[in-house]
Formats: sequence, C-alpha cells, structure tokens
Amino acid sequence: MEAIRILTTVKDNGIALELPISFENKEVEVIVLPLDSSVHVGSVKKEEFLRFLKDGPTLSDEELHRIDAVKKEFRHWTFDEY
Repeated sequence: MEAIRILTTVKDNGIALELPISFENKEVEVIVLPLDSSVHVGSVKKEEFLRFLKDGPTLSDEELHRIDAVKKEFRHWTFDEY
C-alpha cells in the first residue's frame, strides 16, 4: 500500500492535493486532522538518512534464514484453518 503524508495550510476552506500518477482512477481515503502546532515534524537531510541506513543495525544470516522459514510456512496457511 502506498501512503502519502502532506502538511498543508487550509485556504478558503479548502485544500488542493497533487498526487502521483499511481493514484489515477483509484478510490482513496482522505483524513484531515488539525496539526498540533506544539509538535514539530522535522525533516531529515539525505546525508543523515543514508548514514543511518549504512550504520544501522543489520540482520545476521541466521535471522534472515529464520525469516525465510516463517515466510515459507505462511504460504501453506489457509483461512479455514485459523
């Protein structure tokens, strides 16, 4: 599922949204919430984000194998059984 978060200001009791082409001819849900001005949503610089990805935690080979095993098991599940 693709989700988009847009912070904008209401003008003349309305807002205008420009969405990616992937949303064309699709039904979407729009939820409008007033922004709490005491909460600041900051942006992250590209360099900081890339450093986080590079230096962040990684999964061991054993953990990756366990994840694959669970995914394979899930493929055999049916809704009638659970």
